[in-house]
Amino acid sequence: MHCYLVPKSFLLRQNYIEFRENFLKRANLLKIFDLGSNIFKSATNEVIILIFENKKNNLNRDLFIYDFPKNLTNIYKNQEFDNLKRCINQECQLINRAKNFYPYSYSNTCIFCNKPNESLNRIRIKPTSRILKIIEKMEKKADLNYLNVKDFPKMIRGEEAEGLKLLRKFIKENTQNSCFFLNAKKDITYYHFTKRKSFNIKNISPKVLKGSNYEYYLRPKLIIKHNKIVPETVFTIECTSFTSSVYSLLHDKDSELKYLCGCLNSLPIQFYCTFGINNQKDTTINLNQYMIRHLPIPRLENKEKLIIAKLVDEIIADLKKSNIQLKNMVKENLSKIDNFFMNFFEIEEEDKNFMKNEIGDRIDWFKKIYK
Repeated sequence: MHCYLVPKSFLLRQNYIEFRENFLKRANLLKIFDLGSNIFKSATNEVIILIFENKKNNLNRDLFIYDFPKNLTNIYKNQEFDNLKRCINQECQLINRAKNFYPYSYSNTCIFCNKPNESLNRIRIKPTSRILKIIEKMEKKADLNYLNVKDFPKMIRGEEAEGLKLLRKFIKENTQNSCFFLNAKKDITYYHFTKRKSFNIKNISPKVLKGSNYEYYLRPKLIIKHNKIVPETVFTIECTSFTSSVYSLLHDKDSELKYLCGCLNSLPIQFYCTFGINNQKDTTINLNQYMIRHLPIPRLENKEKLIIAKLVDEIIADLKKSNIQLKNMVKENLSKIDNFFMNFFEIEEEDKNFMKNEIGDRIDWFKKIYK
């Protein structure tokens, strides 16, 4: 039997798949003690105590998950952690290695190229068994490849390095110029951004900025704030620029971007991000692009998307008028969106209330809606 103090990151991250596969072939994980963030307060990645043994005769043992020191939160029977798989066929048209995107499915073969898949072997230690059932239901009901690079090729992070350095020379402390400059932490929240600074975008060569001709700033876009584990998004047609803590997603249909705005801001997706792709308790980790692209997005008929898009329009307009005050009409529309998606995922009434309480306790935006 062996006992190690190790970072949590290897349990879930996609770039540790091969390591997990090789490790689990040789070892039985017996106990994991989640130490949280209080013991090593300056650490950027929370750690666990991992107890394992060398595997003998291919015999699988149960894994017990504890909140340190002895609160049992979940049990994985027979080392079965995850049934989700990904395609690794180099010829698969949906794979994009530059963006770290590989098609996910529960099938043994890729649903696009029909070649063998490999197991992800994600080990989630944050969810209880109840939460895990909700997460798995969401993954199976929705499309984990909806935001694939082929259908949504235009998605970039905001300016960094030379582009950002040059941008800052032109930014003014007013909103009189042609393009707004947004600070992710201060200016962007659900369905809204605050205008504080601006600059004239034509003063900067498009060769310096990301994209080819200012398209990520001039075109209608979905702004996705990703400097924490849950996304905060807003659709806008205004010229806006931002730092690398923000993604800009483009699409030919504004209604598609509005639909995604409502979906990513919805309670189920916030719940999924909090528990399904994040083992950290308190330490903040960023949503990277492959995480966003693999969120479980419902694939709906256009008329259903338009229902969400209309609600998103109303929410954005009402928040702008009220200076981000969550008045009753806004709360009602937000609840409509949340219920729409929870119904899609076939969440039972008792679990709906459970999800509202769990996320309301963690995210102030939802606390104002449901608490």
